[in-house]
Amino acid sequence: MLKMRLALVISSLFPSGGLQRECVIIGRALAAAGHSVTIVTADYRAAVDTGGIPVEFCQVGGLNNPGRDLQLGRRLGSLRSRFDRIVGFNKMPNLDIYFSGDPAYRDLIRPQWRWLTPKFYQQLRLERRVFGLTGPNLIIVLSASQIDSYRRYWGTAMHRFHLVPPTLDPGRRHPELRATHRDAMRSRMGIGKDALLWLAIANAPRTKGLDRTLLALARSPAARLAIVGLDPATRTGLAIKRQVARLGVNERVLLLGYREDIPALMAAADLLVHPARFDTTGMVILEAIANGLPVVVTSICGFAGHVSAAEAGIVIEEPFRQKNLDRALIEASDASVREKWSANGAAYGRDPRLVSGHAEVIRLILAEQPRATDHPG
Repeated sequence: MLKMRLALVISSLFPSGGLQRECVIIGRALAAAGHSVTIVTADYRAAVDTGGIPVEFCQVGGLNNPGRDLQLGRRLGSLRSRFDRIVGFNKMPNLDIYFSGDPAYRDLIRPQWRWLTPKFYQQLRLERRVFGLTGPNLIIVLSASQIDSYRRYWGTAMHRFHLVPPTLDPGRRHPELRATHRDAMRSRMGIGKDALLWLAIANAPRTKGLDRTLLALARSPAARLAIVGLDPATRTGLAIKRQVARLGVNERVLLLGYREDIPALMAAADLLVHPARFDTTGMVILEAIANGLPVVVTSICGFAGHVSAAEAGIVIEEPFRQKNLDRALIEASDASVREKWSANGAAYGRDPRLVSGHAEVIRLILAEQPRATDHPG
């Protein structure tokens, strides 16, 4: 195969973001296959380890995220001659391939009064550039519900979509750590051997239902909660700290910030609590199952079905009720029940189909295909 020049474009490159991790993993795999890869972004935070892949920073204007995405997409028009493929991880003009991590914006935004805001119309403008007639010829999706969502609003031709298997990173599957590192990790966190430790991974706290988890914690005095993916010094982090204080659970909450040692933290924990309001897939759910960490999750998450299939926890059906989460957490407080779920999940995680998605993404990116007909206007 001829060496290709590939641009992976993402609006913001920062630690702990799921879409950002996908971008880097895919970029590393393409580079390892001998291709020239550049990550193009409008917001680069140097703490991200790209594995040697160069990052090209494009300074753009725009008053908000969709405005910046539009400007970044327009800039891609002048870069097209430098690359054989432009792969986007956010909606914007001038993409040859789009890797989709979300459903249609109208299915994501609630309540509907927010549809009247200028930001909403900017998002629709970007979405039209991807899913309209002149958008990318290849749209990679992670769940069938995304296809239904976009076709409902845009009528996008079915042949442009390609559904890939789960993209579980084998490097984040280490169920053996529960036997080898659990006690040491808990000791470093100040957690007793027999204490009940919940884990929440939420860089988007409201979307991931962190407020629901904290309310449940206030009603579960035997539990402690470790929160990963949230910088305590940011506005969002400070808001969570205020909620923690209002609920009187300060002494039982650990704000761990951004962490890369997720398998070790999952080994230390007893339960992943993920009552999300929405999650296209929820890779953290699949990672927890494969690492032997039992899961309590809402059914609206794309990968919630894996919890049921693995018999590795509890899926809370919609519509969400706080009492149902509380009841599920009471059931999950039984150590013998969690031990069974843990063993089931670790066994389920050995299925090679769970890690086959990235290979399919690479194949699709490198396949022969016409370029999109978008333009920078």
